[in-house]
Parts: sequence; C-alpha cells; structure tokens
Amino acid sequence: MDEQSGKFTTNDQAQATTRVVAVVLLVIGLAAAYWVWPSGIDDLTLASITFGALLRAIASGVIALVSCAMTAMLWT
Repeated sequence: MDEQSGKFTTNDQAQATTRVVAVVLLVIGLAAAYWVWPSGIDDLTLASITFGALLRAIASGVIALVSCAMTAMLWT
C-alpha cells in the first residue's frame, strides 16, 4: 500500500483506477484499428482486393483483438 498525504490507497481504489486505464486502452486500440482499416474494402469482391488492402485489414483485426485482450487482462 502506498501512503499519499496521510491516506492509504485501498484495493478497491487501485482496481477502479486499473479499470479506467483498461477502458482508455480499449478506446485507443479500437480507434487505431478503425484508422488502419482500408476504406472501400467492403464493396470489393475477393478477387479485386489488393494484397496491401488485405494486409491492412488483417492488421486492423489484430490491433482490435490485442486491444480487447489487453482490456480483458487488466479488467480481471
């Protein structure tokens, strides 16, 4: 426990702070995944998707999954 200005930080306060950090990381991760997602890929057929757009879509999915995993690990 840390002593700050005469008060002790309780376990509930530490858990609440960690959950706030987890939600902030989730929002940042989902925003990054949205930013990486290639625009217009939803309207293309599978044969006309370029390799670069496919890699960006995969990267966007990985960013979203990692963000969700980090949030889940911090939440519990």
